[in-house]
Amino acid sequence: MPSVNGWAICTPQNGVVLALLLMTRRKLWPWIVLGYAAALSQGEKAIPSSPHLTALEIFGNLAEVGIAAFTLPPFRNLKQWLQERRLLPAFLFYAMILGPLLMALTVACQAPGTVGSVTATSLNFWARVRIVALAEALGVALATSLVLVLLNSETYKLFRLRALPQTLALFAISGSSTWLVFQAGSSPLLLLVPVAILVIIAFRLGLRAAVIATALSTVAVAIWVLQFHGPAAAPQTYFALAVLVILPLSVTLAGKHYIEDRLADAHGELDKLKSLDRLTGVPNRKRFDLVLDREWQRATRDPKHVALLMVDVDDFDLFNQHYGPQAGDECLRLVAARMTDQPHRAYDLISRYDGGRFTVLLPGASGEAVERIAEEFRAEIAAQEWPHELSPFERVTVSVGWAAMVPTEHSRPDALIAAAETALRQARENGKNRVEGVNANVDLTNPA
Repeated sequence: MPSVNGWAICTPQNGVVLALLLMTRRKLWPWIVLGYAAALSQGEKAIPSSPHLTALEIFGNLAEVGIAAFTLPPFRNLKQWLQERRLLPAFLFYAMILGPLLMALTVACQAPGTVGSVTATSLNFWARVRIVALAEALGVALATSLVLVLLNSETYKLFRLRALPQTLALFAISGSSTWLVFQAGSSPLLLLVPVAILVIIAFRLGLRAAVIATALSTVAVAIWVLQFHGPAAAPQTYFALAVLVILPLSVTLAGKHYIEDRLADAHGELDKLKSLDRLTGVPNRKRFDLVLDREWQRATRDPKHVALLMVDVDDFDLFNQHYGPQAGDECLRLVAARMTDQPHRAYDLISRYDGGRFTVLLPGASGEAVERIAEEFRAEIAAQEWPHELSPFERVTVSVGWAAMVPTEHSRPDALIAAAETALRQARENGKNRVEGVNANVDLTNPA
């Protein structure tokens, strides 16, 4: 990275180590810290320096990384991390102010012109602190966010075929605008142009794209400084503007998206509750009507059977009168639970129709399969042997009427319901606790 007064404009290595610590379990941190300390020590040995100065600078680097790592929330995935309430204040204070300041103090304490110091001898102590602290803060902000973004699988959705043209276009605009602004003189007002483009990227593509675009802009600025030896204040000003705008904005947007997702989930749950029967917890009549209409239309376009079971608790009114309404409600809940527990396909629909009647919608089923399923439901309820003293069977039983038909353009779902109700009436008239049905491949346009 290009330097000013002997110190880099942006020093990213501590940011990379911080990202590694945030992604790693704390019990492994000592090994990472020891490895980083060894790497820093080897780097210092490449240039002659006193052991005291080497230890001081290694301490500064480790303190900067350690303060941020212990105070920031652990990283599991980017979406969850951005939703942490303490992320933004902790990152701004500990990772971008306190840690870099401590690192800058260890460097500024060294005499100007010595190894590891700011080389310009004309600068006073606090000027040297400012140079180093700003470079460290910018490096931590850019490198930490970039590493976490690049190691997140969601990032690479930006480069899928459909999203690629927009992604590349915005990245090209960001990099080229940064280059042109610095070519034009890098005045403070002009610096707002590439920052504004980064804001647009954050709104359009999110934090991941904004971080990558900032990194690309960093490369453009570095090339400009190397080629034209421009003033270091402009790149640092630009980096500071970008970080201080993009990081809070992206965290805010992530929180906004999280709230929107929660609201969508809440609306979904509310819709689900509206479609459920309050007593039994199975889908209600409204849900049954909607699904039946949908399956009927689908079977009309792609001809296939639609089957319906009409399940009625035998002598339910007598059960209610004898045992009381609370016992009647419990009976219906138990019947619904046993029916739901019966093996069935994911797209079959068990619902409460009214009173003591339930329906089972079976798209694509017909004939013997439907009759077998109906018998399984009947037998399952009878096998529970729930007492019903006023029933001829002395237990709770159900009668089942079923119907299956292939819809035509001129038929209506009412035809299927009427056929199933007719079959149910036959089952009750023939002694209850039995199954009756019809397989009708006819157009019943006038259900009775």
